[in-house]
Amino acid sequence: MVVDVQTDAAGIAHLQITTAGPNSKTTNTSRVPAFVKYTPQTDEPANIALLNTVAAGVVSWAQFYDVGLYVVDDALYNAIGSTIGPSTIRDYLPHVNGMQSVQCPAVLKTGRNLLAGSPDSLHANAVLTAPYNLALTATALDSKSAFRVPAVPNQSYTFAGTAAGAAGGTFEGYWLDSAGAVIGSSFTFTSGNQTRVSPAGTVALDVRLTNRTNATGTFTFSEWMLILGTAADLTQSFEPRNDDYVIGVTDSNGKALELHGDPLTGVYDRLDFTTGEVYRNYRKFTLDGSLPWTYNGIKGTDTKYVIVSTTDMPITQTPFTLRATKHDGTALPQQISAFNVNLPDTCWSAGQTLIGIVMRNTDFGMGPDATPTGADIRAYFNGWKMNNGTFGTPFNGTGGTKTWTRWDATNNTGAVTSPPTTIASGYIPGSAILQLAKGYVESVTTEGSISMHTGGNYVEMLEGVVRREKVVPVLNGNVYEINSTGRPASALSKRTNRILAVYKGGDFNRRWSVQNSGSSYWYGGAGAQIPAAELASTNDVYVTYVAVDRQNLTAAATDGRIEYPGNPGSAIALMSQGLADAQTQIAVHKWLLTLDGAYLDNLRLDVDADKAALNTHRIAPDMDHPDKSVRQRHIGDGAVTDTAIGSRTANDTTAPTMTGPLGTLLSSLFSLIKRITGGATALEPPAANLNGLQANKFDKAGGPLGGLVQTAGSMGNISNPSSDGVTLEVKSAGGVGDAAFIAFHRPGYSAGLLGLDTDGKLKFGGWAYGAAQNIITNANFAGEMGIRNGATSLERWNSSTGQWEESGGVKRVLAGEAMMNNSDTYAVDITLPVAVNVSKSYVVNSIRTNAQADYSNGGFWVTGHLISPTVLRLQRMDALYSAAVIIRWQVIEG
Repeated sequence: MVVDVQTDAAGIAHLQITTAGPNSKTTNTSRVPAFVKYTPQTDEPANIALLNTVAAGVVSWAQFYDVGLYVVDDALYNAIGSTIGPSTIRDYLPHVNGMQSVQCPAVLKTGRNLLAGSPDSLHANAVLTAPYNLALTATALDSKSAFRVPAVPNQSYTFAGTAAGAAGGTFEGYWLDSAGAVIGSSFTFTSGNQTRVSPAGTVALDVRLTNRTNATGTFTFSEWMLILGTAADLTQSFEPRNDDYVIGVTDSNGKALELHGDPLTGVYDRLDFTTGEVYRNYRKFTLDGSLPWTYNGIKGTDTKYVIVSTTDMPITQTPFTLRATKHDGTALPQQISAFNVNLPDTCWSAGQTLIGIVMRNTDFGMGPDATPTGADIRAYFNGWKMNNGTFGTPFNGTGGTKTWTRWDATNNTGAVTSPPTTIASGYIPGSAILQLAKGYVESVTTEGSISMHTGGNYVEMLEGVVRREKVVPVLNGNVYEINSTGRPASALSKRTNRILAVYKGGDFNRRWSVQNSGSSYWYGGAGAQIPAAELASTNDVYVTYVAVDRQNLTAAATDGRIEYPGNPGSAIALMSQGLADAQTQIAVHKWLLTLDGAYLDNLRLDVDADKAALNTHRIAPDMDHPDKSVRQRHIGDGAVTDTAIGSRTANDTTAPTMTGPLGTLLSSLFSLIKRITGGATALEPPAANLNGLQANKFDKAGGPLGGLVQTAGSMGNISNPSSDGVTLEVKSAGGVGDAAFIAFHRPGYSAGLLGLDTDGKLKFGGWAYGAAQNIITNANFAGEMGIRNGATSLERWNSSTGQWEESGGVKRVLAGEAMMNNSDTYAVDITLPVAVNVSKSYVVNSIRTNAQADYSNGGFWVTGHLISPTVLRLQRMDALYSAAVIIRWQVIEG
């Protein structure tokens, strides 16, 4: 099991398989791989735990990334933890998203000199004056610039170089193990060369250019070399690093070259760089809607089994011959011994030309009772999901409408009701890789070549190579840079583990200083620089490099073989064969050039004749061929431009017509525009545009009015027996039970209906008044109102006599009490609380007294009369009697 881990230093990232099984712990604060190995003794369940095993109460964190469990062969299992450590294990067991093959495999042969022209890390006081020339102005001891190169154990390495300037400048070397710790003995020298054998466990060598014994001064270092082998393998003169590589570029279809294989069965595709051919044992295809998918009626509880049968996919029936993934990278394990339709997200192969996939109904968007058509299945594999017309509700065969949305939709916006036949935008279909019953040879495209030199050669296999990606170098001071984190415009598209080559156009430009240091200065750890004076233009610069995140591009190459002549005779024979092949190719090219020349001569003759015909055609009065072979005039798309048509003058007075020349048709349109706008000319702005009319329209279906509404003046009188002269009409729906009425509404206070009821009577009521209906007119009298305010009283119309009659009745009664005593005059005036109509009112009063007197002479008689609408006068008949009396009075208004 391999996991990338990182902690805050207090946390302890703990990996463990089974309770008492192997485990690994680390406190690294940077993200690094960790691993544990496990060999089960029997078929048994294995519990995998990822823990932060700190003491109780300790606050800390541990993070785990890209967890992977791998089945490996014995050789790799034994090497892990021995020669393969945490820093290199991802080279053998990279984290893979979904299913990956080896893409764009490459072989790199490092130059005889293993050191580049600039250190991986440059001290702040050091200056690279030229490749392989460094000046250090030191202010403290050990102001080092350093290289780190891969190394193998038990191998002779020879270092050479020259240190000059102030005394104390030295070259130093330190062997490192897989944990980055120094092992074995280091070496130091100033000039000449030194040979050392790497100790067991070596994975890298640190080479330092430093001032070990002198703190100050100017130190120079030049022409540094590190080779595999002894001093006898050194060249006679200094040689800079010059790497060779060869890369598999594209397959026969022009797609990025991929190699497939199964590490458990040992069956692989194999690429031969010398012939440019791949022997294919596998075939990869895309699981999309272009395949002839069908449904054979087999379904599970929540699954359906779909199959595809084609002679273009020959396979064997041996176990593990089929590998497949869904669109999201989820693996679809192959069922081996017996088919089970209730195992979703699995695949099955039966026969030489049939594969099947057990699909989840929920992925499909289909219920258990629905039967998918071939078109439905193909739409699913093109990235579309079904529902019944309501988003999220599966279609179950009946009820609703079969509806399709993109696989990542969140609602039915953009949905269609026919199975789509194109791949949904952004959707990446799954894929399957099949082992072939019989292999075949495919010609592919490769780039580059490698040559071996005397002595040790450092050769490695690479994958995840990005070939000749265009980049724009960015100026930083007096150098141009590629892939600098401080200059994002110079970045390559993928984080870069190693730059293999920089090209100017199609030519390899060796003047770039490639720095594969792993420094954070570069995006991913690798970049390149060149002095500004040595780069004439930033156009057409290309880079071939190895990506850091290879798990997104490729699997790891596991096996390779290099053959080279072992003696001069074999070398000469190989060179002779290569020369013969080259001469054959040159002869073929020469013949092709001769053939192409003949074709060009023929074309030139044809062009001369066509040129003459074209000139005749150009000056012809009609647009036709010289031989008059065109019976209908045809103009190519885009040939008729504004310039070709020329200027036209239209008017707005031409009678509109549907036929005629362009000028007439344009004038017809302008005439129609003038009619629509009502202006004096077609160009005069209209009183209101369509947007304004739309915004201010009153819909016949109803709606609020925002201002005063006035109708045209009505004509005639109410006795008009027809509707002539009416400008506003309120109609019923026309049924026997339909009244004609309008509403009066004071929101929040009251509301009522006014209109002609079904009995022909004008009424007010309803709404806030409930079922109450107040009749205010009678359709049976001769057009007069039923009540009126008469000359002396309220009157009503008697339809039997045809006369107005007093209706009687009291309008109001005012009452009170007054007193007259011996101190009063014979009269008292009383102010009424409201005014009354004197002509329609009368007074009633009564008196009371305790005095004993003769009533006959009128001493206690009191009269009352209105002297004005608001004053009542009470008066004694005889003022000689002064006994006190109490008068109760009433004013009654009719």
